[in-house]
Amino acid sequence: MKINNLSVGDLKPGMVVASGVSNLSGQTLLQANTPVTPEIIRMLRSWGVEHVSVIPLEGSEPEVAQSSTDTPHNQALRTALEQRFRLTQRDHPVIQAVFSSCLERALIRIPNE
Repeated sequence: MKINNLSVGDLKPGMVVASGVSNLSGQTLLQANTPVTPEIIRMLRSWGVEHVSVIPLEGSEPEVAQSSTDTPHNQALRTALEQRFRLTQRDHPVIQAVFSSCLERALIRIPNE
């Protein structure tokens, strides 16, 4: 089963929440296997949730942006960063957001040589 971590703005009704969504206090906001509805999307926005792990709609694949960031230099940065995150729960939405942020900052700070 494929699971995608999507921003709340990319959620579509019919998707299914793959893992529970909790607030910073650990209170469960949504349980796993909850169907995404327009109301759920509105509630996630109001709760300040940025990303949710979902099971995508059948027959749909998320758009993967192909960019110039797939150079050998940038892949080396990604590999080094993955090594630093090796002991984390990489499928957790917060960890994914932190990883992405760190990668973006590394790409800016260490220009392609």
